[in-house]
Amino acid sequence: MSTANPPGFSGWRVAFALSATQACGVGLLQAYSPLVNPIAREFAMEPGEVGAGMSILIVMLALVGVTIGPAVDRGWVKSLMAGGVVLAGIGLYGFSLAVESWQLAAGMVVISVGIALYGPLPANATIVRWFLARRGTALAISAAGPAVAGFGIPLAVAWAIDADGWRSAIQMLGFGAVAIGLPVIGFAVVGRPEALGQTQDGRPARPVEESVPLPAASAGDWLREADFWWLAIGIGLIFAVPVGMGLYLVPFLEEAGVSPQRAALSISVAAVFGFIGTLGSGALVDRFPPKLVLFVLLGLFGASYAALASWPTFNVALIAAAGMGLGTGGAAPIHPLFVGRRFGPEVVASVMGIQGLIGLPLLAGAPLIAGAVRSVTGEYGPAFLGAAGVLALAALCIGRFRLDPPRRGEPSA
Repeated sequence: MSTANPPGFSGWRVAFALSATQACGVGLLQAYSPLVNPIAREFAMEPGEVGAGMSILIVMLALVGVTIGPAVDRGWVKSLMAGGVVLAGIGLYGFSLAVESWQLAAGMVVISVGIALYGPLPANATIVRWFLARRGTALAISAAGPAVAGFGIPLAVAWAIDADGWRSAIQMLGFGAVAIGLPVIGFAVVGRPEALGQTQDGRPARPVEESVPLPAASAGDWLREADFWWLAIGIGLIFAVPVGMGLYLVPFLEEAGVSPQRAALSISVAAVFGFIGTLGSGALVDRFPPKLVLFVLLGLFGASYAALASWPTFNVALIAAAGMGLGTGGAAPIHPLFVGRRFGPEVVASVMGIQGLIGLPLLAGAPLIAGAVRSVTGEYGPAFLGAAGVLALAALCIGRFRLDPPRRGEPSA
């Protein structure tokens, strides 16, 4: 049976709009690595201390995510996202005016709350409600936004820092996020197909059968399921690696003798391949076993970190950045797909919000641990090598997760 959507179906417009909002949201994190050293020099801080800003971001994403999950599942998407864009813009401007380290932290809190409100959680939940037959592809389109932003943001920020300092670079990011994000959300984002008189996939009947998960009426039900925990820990480990290590990629290469501009190029390479990985994995999980696709991506991901730790040269960095991009980008649409298939489309935001809170120590601790390893050993190599081991552990956790919900009468854990 054909899985093509009928004429007039608005789901793809929504998917591309959410891709744009993600480029203006979590896509801004692509700018953080080039900013680490300039901020550290001005405030007389260690790079690891500046890296704590990423931990603040992760903490706030998790806390806000678990708070807004039920509201997102009720369809309050547009107002939450629009408010988030405004808040992030205010936070970025305030961050650029900081003259003391505590003001940097306060600005990061505001930025983080804003990004959480229009970040991956509401975007993923919206896509899952709009799509079933080609859910992987649609999730990939939405998740590709940050990778698209990564094509130019690191280089643009590096150029802006050279031209007029890091403060002007951050103000440029804030203005761009508001100027692009607000109109897109206002005119193109719709939380539920029913709001436009449409249905999931645009059809009166679903083109493929989806197994229905056992009822899980509350967070207590999910917390008692082993699958919930295996997925939460596995996904937390996967994304802890790019959060912790991506922050220090530019400083690592600079210490190896690479110029800041060439080091920033490695982030753009990772973004290019992140875009390829996101769209590629989205298409693949619609055709092949999703867990198999994820395992292949994790293998490439881990090998890239191990190679860079062993041979920290610019050429190796470009090759490794490609593998890092494929791994990070490819994994992005798989988590909501897993949640939607295992727990059901109507609770995606709530489940992901709680799982984000569970994974919080892993993600928030990653930048601090990587920075501490560098401080103790005097180099970044051991941290990059350790990242490959973390990804292997993540693969073991995902291997224990059952993607398909148990049928009635079967044990759920």
